[in-house]
Amino acid sequence: MDGPRDFYSGGSIVLAVRWGLFVAGVAVGVIGAFLIVALFFLPPIPLDTRTSSVSISDLGGNLTNQWSLTVDPAFAGTLTLQWTSQNPFSVSLWNASSCSAAGGTCPTGNQSVVSWYGKVSGSWTYQGTTRSLYLLFVQNLGHTPSPFSATLTETYTVSTPSQLVPAWAFILLGGLVLLGIGGVTTFLGIFLESGVYGPPGVGPVGDEAQDLLPPELEPPTGPDRATGGGTVR
Repeated sequence: MDGPRDFYSGGSIVLAVRWGLFVAGVAVGVIGAFLIVALFFLPPIPLDTRTSSVSISDLGGNLTNQWSLTVDPAFAGTLTLQWTSQNPFSVSLWNASSCSAAGGTCPTGNQSVVSWYGKVSGSWTYQGTTRSLYLLFVQNLGHTPSPFSATLTETYTVSTPSQLVPAWAFILLGGLVLLGIGGVTTFLGIFLESGVYGPPGVGPVGDEAQDLLPPELEPPTGPDRATGGGTVR
């Protein structure tokens, strides 16, 4: 039940708090503030990791080989390729797709993703959208057999666009919205109808009542006089 309405008394405003709105506003604001503070205690976003490794104990001199490397496609991920050998090698990594050729994998595009020539080791890191299939070409540039090993590691947090916005963004937005609603509700609980309306059945008093009279009913303000005869004393 609402408390008494605000009204004028003796020329001053009597404030009557609407306790229902006031308490509701404070409660909603506290919940919003709690959500924002809770952001500082959330655990870090977990990372998923996928690794694809290949190796050969002895790749003959001037010979080539290729491997398919499979990872999980991610909208935002980090790829790291590391490889080592004894002889200088030519190494290139390509985007790939399934095809009917021998091995079932074909390179796509006109240029490799990354390449090395005449090196015995290499490392490469990429951040962005990742594919599910890559093709690794290697060639032993030496004249003697050489071991070779390579590892493609993918680290990612999301795999679909619907997961792009992390949970903390929703919590922050919800906290700010609740703080705003709580502030407005608290303000209305304190000031709604404050000093404007009187209680039911009670109208303006004093000079305010006179200001609201129509002109024909206003009392005379000039010298005392009578319009129907007689004497005014």
